[in-house]
Amino acid sequence: MRKLISILAMTATALVAVVVSSGTANAAYPSAPGWTSPAQMAPVGTICFETGGGKVLGPSIVAAAAAWNQSDLTVVAKVSCTGYARRATVKFVAYYNSTTNARGYVTDCATYSGGHYTWMYLRGVWTWVADTPTVSVNYAPLATKQCMYSYAAKTNMMSHETGHYFGLSHATGITVMGSAINTAYPVATFYDKQRINGRY
Repeated sequence: MRKLISILAMTATALVAVVVSSGTANAAYPSAPGWTSPAQMAPVGTICFETGGGKVLGPSIVAAAAAWNQSDLTVVAKVSCTGYARRATVKFVAYYNSTTNARGYVTDCATYSGGHYTWMYLRGVWTWVADTPTVSVNYAPLATKQCMYSYAAKTNMMSHETGHYFGLSHATGITVMGSAINTAYPVATFYDKQRINGRY
């Protein structure tokens, strides 16, 4: 029902938009506790995760999408989102960074960026909507060894980064939003979905 109400409200809300850089967004509007800064939300409608047909992370991206879709969000995963009716596409790209910390671990396994943000009135609140949501995955040899050592690890990583797109900040407990890879929770948990449903 919430999805239907949100879709009906989309026409009025889509008219108000101010495009800013992510840096401006961070400086201007702090988030509520438990949400990213800036507090961001996905647009109303279907969100498509574009796997690109990759065999290394493709199955994990599909699993992450399926779990988020069990919340009040509408999320699908496609090899290519082109031609598919959607409101936003989340892209997954590769980069290479072999930088390590003092303990010999890579400094990052993957990162999320919204690119630029649009300030919109959605679902009854003013919020930022990412214009170019992208999950960048570290494919440096050491990173693949330390971060992609199992299906559960890869899936947790994809669930975590896409959780940031939906607005979730880091959390502790039974969640994919922990500050380190946790193979015990490969996909969004009941707690993660409840956080999403409370906002969406």
